[in-house]
Amino acid sequence: MAWKHKRFDELDVHELYNILKLRNEIFVLEQNCVYLDTDDRDQASEHLFFTEDDGAVTACCRLMPPGLLFREAAIGRVVVSRMRRGNGLAREMMRLASERIEERWPDAGIHISGQLYLENFYSSCGFRTISDVYMEDGIKHVAMVRYRYAAVKYLGHSCFAVATPLRVLLFDYGVLPDRDSWPELSRNLPALNGRPLYIFSSHQHGDHYAEATLSMFPETEFFLHGHDSESGLRADQMQNEQIDTSEIKAAGARELAVYPRQQIKLDDMTIYCSGSSDQGTAFLIHLPELTIVHAGDLARWDDLDQYKLVQQIETDWLAECTGSTGKPDLAFLPVSTSDGYQEQPILDGLEDMISKMKPGIVIPMHGHGFEYLYDSFADWLLTKPELSTETQVQVLKAPGNIINLQVCRNPHH
Repeated sequence: MAWKHKRFDELDVHELYNILKLRNEIFVLEQNCVYLDTDDRDQASEHLFFTEDDGAVTACCRLMPPGLLFREAAIGRVVVSRMRRGNGLAREMMRLASERIEERWPDAGIHISGQLYLENFYSSCGFRTISDVYMEDGIKHVAMVRYRYAAVKYLGHSCFAVATPLRVLLFDYGVLPDRDSWPELSRNLPALNGRPLYIFSSHQHGDHYAEATLSMFPETEFFLHGHDSESGLRADQMQNEQIDTSEIKAAGARELAVYPRQQIKLDDMTIYCSGSSDQGTAFLIHLPELTIVHAGDLARWDDLDQYKLVQQIETDWLAECTGSTGKPDLAFLPVSTSDGYQEQPILDGLEDMISKMKPGIVIPMHGHGFEYLYDSFADWLLTKPELSTETQVQVLKAPGNIINLQVCRNPHH
């Protein structure tokens, strides 16, 4: 008895026959559903199946690549023979299939069309329902997806898309750099598939903000953007104000300008907005599944007090907020000026921010066209063992690059 995993062209005739035999026994005869099982997708799929000592196949499914049936990868034709039900074989098959897909296509996610009566089983395997009930071949089904990883996609400069199991976040999508001239900088977001899209712009400089954001992204659930005044030092903007967006959303609005020291409640997220050493805000975002910092333009741009003191004060406040959120899992931090300078004051400010907030992973940003400075920052951090033992650096150097981070907390499905 053994699990086997093969491409279609690797199956021998006996294995293929036994797979098709089991599928017809269950899907056609047992479920009394007359349909064409051979749908011309098997050839492009990988096949996971369990064989008995006599060669009989008693459990199988197929693993379809992204784009074959859905935008995500897919698991289909999931079947277990009567003799093997109730002993954990189906759960083991879903585990193996999911692990194989996440290894083979790590940023794709997994889509299944599950029979309704198995919805709770698939939920226990990490899948989330994204559709109403629908009929397929006379049987009630629901569409379900699983995203084990938070996929982080670099879209240039300080712009990143973060896709978690429960939502997609887009940070600092500005009109600069020129996105029309470089397709990798365009709005090529991960598939939403029922997940809400939240957009954050730290301030209104063109490399962090686009006035037409909501028209460019009509599917946006909500858009938070930093104010456009200097440095966040006005007393009337430092009131530690708490805002619940539920009434704003109920009135039909989809955006809110935010100010330093505001705490925003947005659906199941809590967002802490600090001031900045330039304009606007930095964000500390606490999600059920992840905690993220996007620092915007909060950095020690020079050794002048106007930069050093504000960077220290606002970092202290963010670090204090992590007492409620826990340490950030992920922090996007500016490591160079827009014109390609990474001088000692910037590094001193980064040392202060990392030592106080203690993020698990730092992704360097704010260096479009000078991405080699991301590597320089990573090398510098390695010279600081008191920082690098707790904080890792992940470098995304080219627009369109993606990394996948295992979600640290398991959200409810």
